[in-house]
Amino acid sequence: MKPSDESGSSQKMALDFVRHSSIDAIVDEWDRIVSRDMPHFRSGFLRAVERSGMMLDPAYMLVSHDGRPVAVALAYTVLLDTTMSASEKKRKFVARIRKRFKGFGWRPMRICGSPVSNGESGISFDSQLSAVERRAVFNRIVQEVLDASTLKETIYFKEFTDEAVAEFASESEEHGFFAIDPGPGTALDLKWSSWDDYLSAMKKRYRRRVRADLKAAEDLEFELFDSFAELAPTAAALYADVVSRAEYNMEQANEKFFAEVSDFDQAFLLVARHRSSGNMLGANLLLFGDNCMHNLYIGFDYTSNEQFHTYFSIVEHSLRLAMEKNCRICYLGPASYEFKARLGAVPFPLTAYMKHRLWPIHALLRSSKDKLFEKSHAPTHDVFQSG
Repeated sequence: MKPSDESGSSQKMALDFVRHSSIDAIVDEWDRIVSRDMPHFRSGFLRAVERSGMMLDPAYMLVSHDGRPVAVALAYTVLLDTTMSASEKKRKFVARIRKRFKGFGWRPMRICGSPVSNGESGISFDSQLSAVERRAVFNRIVQEVLDASTLKETIYFKEFTDEAVAEFASESEEHGFFAIDPGPGTALDLKWSSWDDYLSAMKKRYRRRVRADLKAAEDLEFELFDSFAELAPTAAALYADVVSRAEYNMEQANEKFFAEVSDFDQAFLLVARHRSSGNMLGANLLLFGDNCMHNLYIGFDYTSNEQFHTYFSIVEHSLRLAMEKNCRICYLGPASYEFKARLGAVPFPLTAYMKHRLWPIHALLRSSKDKLFEKSHAPTHDVFQSG
């Protein structure tokens, strides 16, 4: 492919666009574009999400130039509960109405993005595309998502790093989208060859905190499974308990997802069991790329968490596994920023884009964006010794 003229417009690049309703229709083309270091976007993972029903009406988009696939993108619909931020009295009132009218108070959102909140977008490009060509392809994807949306849907493109915004994602604003701050992601560069080296590099007070977590978890036994379908009911129940306490969650994994994703070769389940009883008290779904690990879905038993530091220790054991597998970076996701900061993780800003095709609703969303997406405080700590 010849690079486009840097001053050229997107119209100069003739693109073919095909939409599929199932990932199975384009597995080979999809995985040629998406690298193994984007495990959340590989066909095996998306197949599990699709079969679980976590997303509605998925559209797997394949963009080609001169007969050659140059990009893939995913769009899907989720139903958002408009009462999430309402008072308890109002939520109880709505719950009574939903006994007869199940769809009351739910609103559809059409999302182009990763089906999990891990600081990644839902678009992957051929590595040979120039910056101008990426903008041309992105513009075509945005227009196709807009054309396929309904007037009832809010359209949401997530989540772009600063580099992606500068390179292509800011083109969204040319289509009438406005930028929002969905909260930062977190990542830890793994510069150490072993867990012991990592602990030794920490300043004393941070190392002491990690060891205190592991000391509290001595009655837990940790095991990593590469096949775990039979553990799906318990893992999903532990995860659901965590999600039920969250103020807001855009997507939610279910039992069928945990069972289906067991077949994905890059997915593993780290399990924490009580040594004496054998009860499963924690589970963490991990995705491993060739150079990275994504710390994805954590569930744990709240009644014993304070005693065993289950949440803290299962994340720390996950980091140990990433080092054992020679990963160079670990993505720890949003939330729990203070805890992740004391492990040495660093937040990185993300940008998303939103639009509604009905201008009164669009104006309302834009004026309310800071209330809908409240800014998260993500601290950083000077965790490691100099040198």
